Formats: sequence, C-alpha cells, structure tokens
Amino acid sequence: METIKNKTYSIEKSPLYQLKSRKKLLEMFYVQKYNLLEKLTLDQSNYKIYNIQDKNKPKKRKIEEPKDHLKKFHKRFNDLLQRIEVPEFVKAGIKGSCYVDNGRAHINGKYFFCSDIEKFFPNSRKQKVFQFLLYDLQMEADIASLLTSILTYDNHLPTGAPSSQLLTYWAYKKTFNDIYKKAKSYGILMTLFVDDLTFSSEQPIPQSFKDYVVNRLNSEGLSINKKKTKTFNENQYKKTTGTVISPDNKLLVPNKLQHKIYILKHKENKTDKEIMSLKGMLNSARQINKNFMNDYYTKLMQTKN
Repeated sequence: METIKNKTYSIEKSPLYQLKSRKKLLEMFYVQKYNLLEKLTLDQSNYKIYNIQDKNKPKKRKIEEPKDHLKKFHKRFNDLLQRIEVPEFVKAGIKGSCYVDNGRAHINGKYFFCSDIEKFFPNSRKQKVFQFLLYDLQMEADIASLLTSILTYDNHLPTGAPSSQLLTYWAYKKTFNDIYKKAKSYGILMTLFVDDLTFSSEQPIPQSFKDYVVNRLNSEGLSINKKKTKTFNENQYKKTTGTVISPDNKLLVPNKLQHKIYILKHKENKTDKEIMSLKGMLNSARQINKNFMNDYYTKLMQTKN
C-alpha cells in the first residue's frame, strides 16, 4: 500500500487492533470505570448542537460538536487512528497534510473532475463505523458496539468531532478504494479530502468513469453534490479544495481569497478581530505561495492584537 511518509504502521500493529479486553480499553483511553464510557454514548448530554452560516450559501449547516469530556475521547481515538497507514489518496485528517497538499497533488493535471458527496455526514451510517471496528480492527463485538455509539451521533458521523475526518475514509474504505482502483485503471489521479473527491488526468476524463463514481456512491446510499460538480479542461483554471491550478500547472491563491485580503488590508482603523482575520487569511494564502505578500506579511505579524 502506498502511504504518506509519516510515523505510521499497518493496521495490525495498532493498539486498537483486536481490542477484546475492557481493562485494556479503559487503560487505552485513560478511563477508570466502564460505565463512564457508557455515559459517553448518550447523544443529548454529550453534544453541543448549533448552526453556522456556510460561506456563499443561503442555508446554515448543522454542527454536532462533542462537549469537552467527549471531545477528549474523540481526540484520543483520532490520535490512535492517525498512526495507522492509509492510502496516499487520503489527504484529510493526516498529520502534516492539509487542503493545499490535496491541490498540489494534482499540479500536473490537465483535465479535472471535481465533486463532493452531498450531505455526507448526516447521510453516513453508524453501521459502517461498526463494521470498520468489528471487521477491519477485529474488535470484540461489544467493544466495537460501544465505541461505535461513542463515535457517532444520531446514527451518523458527527460533523464537529475530531475523529470524523479520518473515519470518513475508514467507514467507507471499500467504496473509496474501489473508486481509486477504477481511477487508476483509467490513468486518472484521485484524492479524497474528507468528502471532496478530485480527479485529474493528462487525457480527458471519460463519462463512463464519472458514471461509475456516481453509481458506486449511490450503491452506498450516497450521492455527489451536482451543484459542486465541476469539470475543467487543459486551458482552464482548476479550482479544488481552496486552491487553483493554472493552465501552465502552477498552484495559485484563489482570486476570492486575494480579494478579501486586499479589502481588509486597505481598511483603515482595523479592529483586533480584523487583524487576526487578516493574519489568518495571509497564512492560508502563504501555504499555497510561501512568498505571497512577503513584506506586508512581515510587517503585519509584528502588529500587536
């Protein structure tokens, strides 16, 4: 298996693998009593539920965020999960990897097919998490069932949990692996960033492959977001997960981000909050282009908030 070069190991070497002892489970998650874990399965008392306004969207997005005591468990589970090697096409949830790496992976592509999975988290299924724990990690059934209930909310992966990004891949591993294998057979490069799928190729991407992706997702009760599905040819600027790839194969800072930076940069009497926001946007831009607005960035970072 191709893997990201990080300190990872095969799934069989994970402490989670073949977890069959309650005592070991408690030790692994630094919990003293088993009933304390059982209390973490209660949705209503363990989650903060709120809505946020997505950028450029009229509808708000529901966030299911674990409260601190449950979030601590999710973080520990995610830390253990991050140590297990994953295919190179998985770009989210991996230490040292971010959305820029997802774009950079396609830097030499000429033709693109990009989409994301429609409402992936609310449409994901608790049963898929259980199957991952039971069959892939080969846990004892009662432990797999308990952990599944802790790691899911209302029978799906919670949108605001630290472990959900990597569990997106593991819960639907076979589906994504199948799509990856099919892409490879067409000579197409694939990456997965949470629920965003990016495909690039030196040749036009056949409709038969696009149909396969749609049908394979449909077979799992999932579907692509038609509004976000885009195709690009070799002469176009390709937008993928917060980056832009030019026709001459350069990774660029999106115009929208540049515009926001420009507007805030030239605003007089900026508040501390606006300065923090400007610093954040510049840091994002400089992940794509390390020399972006060098002089101004150096000056701004010396500004006290």
